Amino acid sequence: MNIQTEALNRFVEFDKDGNGYLSRAELQRAQTASEDATSRLVAEALTVGYDWIKKLSDDQTFLETEISFEDLRRIEVYRQDAQEIKDVMDEFPKLDLNGDGYVSGQELNRLSRTQNHGIKNLDFYLDTSRQTIRGTATQYQDSRVAYLASLSNDQWGLESINTFMRYSTVMNWSVSMADLKVVQEAGQQIDRMEKILNSRKP
Repeated sequence: MNIQTEALNRFVEFDKDGNGYLSRAELQRAQTASEDATSRLVAEALTVGYDWIKKLSDDQTFLETEISFEDLRRIEVYRQDAQEIKDVMDEFPKLDLNGDGYVSGQELNRLSRTQNHGIKNLDFYLDTSRQTIRGTATQYQDSRVAYLASLSNDQWGLESINTFMRYSTVMNWSVSMADLKVVQEAGQQIDRMEKILNSRKP
């Protein structure tokens, strides 16, 4: 079973107060009160991943306290990126042309214009299919490099300013190894939840 699919299908069932968010208490209640065995497993899995999931969409101002529908919709995107991330992390030093610990938009742009650059995963950063993973679609116009740069908050100031820029470009962003580790850890979180979901027959 797929945790995102099963969770989205049961969102209304779990959201007992109808406020559009899943609280920890609502999920704990579903683990014991739901008549459907699969629903109980989904609620247990979401409880295990609760602290991670609630941060995914940045749709609660200042403090992410509960899980929203939008949070759940982003799980599968993180899964797909996590499946690619090991090779991307291995190639990080080749992309960091000036050795400052960050892969910048300028460096990516320079490499993309270089023939035979020999970097297999350059397109990972420039892929536009993930642009809505965090924030709204208009915040991250260009590519995956934009949301990657915002994941770890290890560039305080620059990242915060750019997060609120409606039309930022690839050139504004720099990705660190810490950002990539956030994606790696996301894959581990998803694996934990799905292990619960699939370890027992409902």
